[in-house]
Amino acid sequence: MRLKDSINYALKKVLRKKKNIYFIIILAICTSTIIGALYYRATFLNRLRIDLKDIFYNRAVIAWIDGNQDSYTQILNIPHVTEIYDFNYHSYNVISPTFKNDKYTGNITFKYGSKNTLPRNIEGKSFDKNDTGVAICPKNFYPSIIQNVNYFDSKLFLTKNDILNTTFTTKRTKIIRVDGKLVEDGYYIKDFKIIGVYDQIESDGDVDVCYISGKDSKEIYENTTIALNETNQLSMVVAIDSKDNLKKVNTELIKLGYDTSKFYYVDAISSLNIKFISNIAILITTVSITILTVLYISKKSIENNSEVGILKSLGFKNRDIQLINFIEITLIAIISYITGLLIIGLVFLIINTVFKNYLIIHNITIYHSLISYLISFLIIVIIPILTNHFYTYKNSKKKTITILKEEN
Repeated sequence: MRLKDSINYALKKVLRKKKNIYFIIILAICTSTIIGALYYRATFLNRLRIDLKDIFYNRAVIAWIDGNQDSYTQILNIPHVTEIYDFNYHSYNVISPTFKNDKYTGNITFKYGSKNTLPRNIEGKSFDKNDTGVAICPKNFYPSIIQNVNYFDSKLFLTKNDILNTTFTTKRTKIIRVDGKLVEDGYYIKDFKIIGVYDQIESDGDVDVCYISGKDSKEIYENTTIALNETNQLSMVVAIDSKDNLKKVNTELIKLGYDTSKFYYVDAISSLNIKFISNIAILITTVSITILTVLYISKKSIENNSEVGILKSLGFKNRDIQLINFIEITLIAIISYITGLLIIGLVFLIINTVFKNYLIIHNITIYHSLISYLISFLIIVIIPILTNHFYTYKNSKKKTITILKEEN
């Protein structure tokens, strides 16, 4: 029997039998479940890999030093260290009357910026730590406290076109010390021009975070909240050229006797939970596929006894019957896999469309990987093929009269 004829015959069997269609639907759902679990695993493990809890953008560690020049020089001489600055300049909140309205509260988080600490792939212009009056904000900018957010608002964020090359005013309460007591003394006001935008998801930032120069960070701190700092020791941020060198720098800081207790960390518990949930889902689905496939093919092989007997009586060889059954189950598995891909693709299209704002605010990007498709394909295709081969081989070895008697 020619291969073309075997394929045509097997395809007709696939499409004409309702049980095959039902089995395809079941396998398609299983495919979607496995791919979904693998997407979930890849997406959130990738999210954790860039989520270093203490320091933004994966490029700094914290050390405690006494603030003298020798300490600065000593740390700057460590390989891969690009910059060191006072942690008080690192991050703080301001209010912008420019953005305050019925939709936004005007709250903005400022972070220390320089050529060593700014996000990559900035659209527009950049700046260095000695510049002043400039800012780089997110492409999807939300100058507000993130609570009671209407995630279904089609115009939730201020975009690049809304903010690039515009100027906004900020104010921050001045805190001074009078007779040993801290009191408020009006506001420190400063204007900033947004000269660039960045992708906050790529940089693991927040939608309310703008970067300003180190010079402006220091200026705002010294004019507003320096009175809060009564200690002589300083907490310093040490900027590193690459996140891959963080551990090396940390080791050198420890050797020099610096306290690195606030060195970055990844949430290991969350990582384990993600792996556990995805692995359980994949395991349960795989076991279900195996059981359903064995039940389906074992029953199918009994129901096909008369067909096998007739084919053998017509002169079909064992290899011809095995080939037809192999093609049939392979077509079922492939059609199931493609259908499952379409289902999960539709689901994620809906998620990315309907929950777009939620994903942006929480820095979540559905992470696709080739391994997800490969693993799901192997599970969906290999299990039915191996099971079918076992039963087909077993039946094809029986004599024709035996098969017809079993049918009766």
